[in-house]
Amino acid sequence: MGSFSLDPISEEYTEIFQSFLHDIDFQIPNHEYHADLQSEMTLHFIEEGFSEKFICRLRPVLEASAGIAMTTFYHASLEVQKIVGIYTAYAIFIDDQAKELEHDLKQFSLNLLSGKPQNNKVLQSYAQFLTGMHDIFGQFGGDMIIKDTIQFISACYFELKLDTNNLSFPRDAPDFPNYIRIKTGVAEAYAFMVFPECLFPEEHYLGTYLPMISYLQAYLNSANDIMSSYKEAFEEEDCNFVDNSAKALGVTRIQALRKVCADTVELVGRLRCLSSANSGLCATVESFIHGYVMYHLCQRRYRLEELGLPIANEAQRLVDFSAIQ
Repeated sequence: MGSFSLDPISEEYTEIFQSFLHDIDFQIPNHEYHADLQSEMTLHFIEEGFSEKFICRLRPVLEASAGIAMTTFYHASLEVQKIVGIYTAYAIFIDDQAKELEHDLKQFSLNLLSGKPQNNKVLQSYAQFLTGMHDIFGQFGGDMIIKDTIQFISACYFELKLDTNNLSFPRDAPDFPNYIRIKTGVAEAYAFMVFPECLFPEEHYLGTYLPMISYLQAYLNSANDIMSSYKEAFEEEDCNFVDNSAKALGVTRIQALRKVCADTVELVGRLRCLSSANSGLCATVESFIHGYVMYHLCQRRYRLEELGLPIANEAQRLVDFSAIQ
């Protein structure tokens, strides 16, 4: 543990994280993960004709993407996890390389709707990959995943053209940070991915799990905002939901973070209540809640081990994604 983790600011983050994990009754999942998932995902990009150089460049993205698929979607089959992981790899790469892809991002939805191929190989491969969503996640779920992906691509371009550091978050618009948060992520897509056809066919379950989608979407965003907040503060990143909310509400970053934690605890309670009537849904939602937190604890990029959190050290000991190939 570095000296930085001993200062008062870090101690405050430690207390916030400990309280949050306690309040959602978090427990480290006792799972064995698919050791060959990352290799299966890599094979997809090889079969798509990407060069060895590109795949080497993609390797850290594949590692992180396999991590979220294995932990957050542990309840699903290896095949579904593979789809989630590949989808995530495309999204992370596009987000990271948005500047390089600027013109092609602008044309993405127009090309998609007019039936024209994308000008960029990654975007074309992504667009083609999306055509398989209906088979895995149902007609409505597939439509919503595609819709959310188009929104995400548009937001990537939007962030390039508009300097979000200079974006105004007026106190008269306290919901505006959440609007921006929804547009720049793919949380709705992931919310539908929780319910693959092989486990929850739409014909029988859509009406049961659909009321949970908005809450799952909100949980995906807010849990990520919480678990990445220390890293972003440490690295002095201030264009994120917590900081944007602080501006809109006229409070400090820490006060805004505490509110996000309280709201997320309430979300978890609501999800547990909504899923309680069906044992299969209940187990799936519970696995998802714990798995998503586990993903963040395992990823060293979030720097949580620096806060002296034993649970972060234990999570990283149990799951070393770099060793899972």
